Amino acid sequence: MLVRPTASGWRKAHRAVTMCPMIERGMERFIRLLKWGEKYTKTDMVYLFHGGFWLTVGQVVTTLSVLALGIVFANVLPKDVYGTYKYLLAIAGIFSLFTLPGMNVALIRAVARGFGGSYYSATSTRFKWSFIGVAAAFCGALYYAYFGNADLSFGLFVIAVSLPFFDTFTSYNSFLQGKKDFRTYVTTGAFVQIGSVLIMISAAFINPTLHVILISYLASFALLRITTWVYVRERYRPSGPVDPEVTGYAKHLSVMNILSQMASQADSILLFHFLGPVEVATYAVAIAPPEHMKNLISTVDDLLLPRFSARSASEIHNSLFFKVVMMFVFSAAFIGIYILVAPFAFHLLFPKYVSAVSLSQLFSLSLLSVASAPATMFLQAHKKVREQYYANVASSLFQILSMTLGVMWYGLFGLVIARVITRYLSAFLRFFLAKSASRAA
Repeated sequence: MLVRPTASGWRKAHRAVTMCPMIERGMERFIRLLKWGEKYTKTDMVYLFHGGFWLTVGQVVTTLSVLALGIVFANVLPKDVYGTYKYLLAIAGIFSLFTLPGMNVALIRAVARGFGGSYYSATSTRFKWSFIGVAAAFCGALYYAYFGNADLSFGLFVIAVSLPFFDTFTSYNSFLQGKKDFRTYVTTGAFVQIGSVLIMISAAFINPTLHVILISYLASFALLRITTWVYVRERYRPSGPVDPEVTGYAKHLSVMNILSQMASQADSILLFHFLGPVEVATYAVAIAPPEHMKNLISTVDDLLLPRFSARSASEIHNSLFFKVVMMFVFSAAFIGIYILVAPFAFHLLFPKYVSAVSLSQLFSLSLLSVASAPATMFLQAHKKVREQYYANVASSLFQILSMTLGVMWYGLFGLVIARVITRYLSAFLRFFLAKSASRAA
């Protein structure tokens, strides 16, 4: 049974630090302060600080490693190569829909409710379903080969070969989140992220061609994720019953996310076909820093999902609005800092893409939509399937339509504006649906 960290549990977990009486007394006072603040924040602050510390460390490691990779790629790769690479990753994201990506959320929920045996069935189910995507990718490779585009044909062939191994073994992430073992979750994630980034950076300096970069990306993540999946299996020996709902719920989540996944990849695809690979590269560099900031702020999602899964809807309803307001204020602070720092950062880190500064500052405004994270986590944790369908379908259709018109009429700026507006509308819709569902429960 998972229990909330207590003051004594905190001391045992940090025995090396609490050997000093002064530090121990300081920790006790700090924990009492966190508990005192709970009546104002309406949040389990001890749990939030303990889990949030590790998740923040993990996200910082990920952000720095991806930033290093982005700096190398932006300065070493030709713009057309970088743009085509991003286009192929967008295509790979579409084909990954067949690997049941909704299984990640379904497995977190299952493990948090005591169904540890779902670790194996979740992975095998995703592996089997991935072969539909393999067939689709092979068809795409043949299509481009027929029209004489060797680069895209080879790229889709590599995607087809790697698809069954690239995403399907990420079950270890969901298992560790469901167990609330955030320390192992962070260390294993850092191992995969840093390892793959080092491989890709090496490949970029040795041979900065499209084929080498794409193979290094797909192969490194696949091999390191399989290794980590085996490690977690050997360390935890996941056991217990299999959640009879996990596969069905994963299919629901995956189907409802088809449009949202297509919408999330449509930007690079639209740019590639309307404006070319160079514009794709410029756009990728412009949105990268705000997206990393979004991921950093969204570490709270990893804390809320297992927590909300074990709490009643009425409990969550009472504090939902306050959590959203806290996230809004936090996001606004990040935006203000980024808008001030962005010009200096681009001149220093991305000198070839200085023209993208204004695009990046504009896109950073979309970070305010992160405030709806508690509402989204409630809908997922309490299996509010109908509400999630409404939110995903409505926001995805609007995003695809607005991005298409934006690119056709106003180019890159039109695309960025469309994405910012879509995120705001999606955030409002999810909060309204979550508030209504939690009130009715």
